[in-house]
Amino acid sequence: MVWIFYALPITGINIPAFETATIALILVATAFVSEIVRSGIEAIPKGQIESAKILGYTKIQVIRYIILPQVFMRNMPQIINEFATIMKDTTLAVIIGVNELLHNISNAAVLSYRPLELYTILGILFLAIILPITILSKKLEFKERIKKRFVRT
Repeated sequence: MVWIFYALPITGINIPAFETATIALILVATAFVSEIVRSGIEAIPKGQIESAKILGYTKIQVIRYIILPQVFMRNMPQIINEFATIMKDTTLAVIIGVNELLHNISNAAVLSYRPLELYTILGILFLAIILPITILSKKLEFKERIKKRFVRT
């Protein structure tokens, strides 16, 4: 984030702070999510892909109907965890002057002399954002576990 915001202007490319934070967070998230997806693809038995090709599926159909549904269901907890991490990492945007939630709370704490209450509210807000996502992830993971149990028997 710092490199994009402060070093790119030397080359003549000026990107506003909010867009810089967005680009930096997207770059970090895509690196982690692509690794999660890659590991999920590696975990799929090659026999499934070969069977789909024998049945006449094209490469696109194999990816769409065979590979990706399994990858996302197997790796849903890791993907949700990465999403939650990125939500928390948005507070890093304060280092380049983005007027985000942590920055506003810090300013209010300085003015009101009530940092404990304000940072507690901030923590509760982050919890309110991330907790439903985590609960959804657990439900999806539980459904997948139940489905696997019944398919094997």
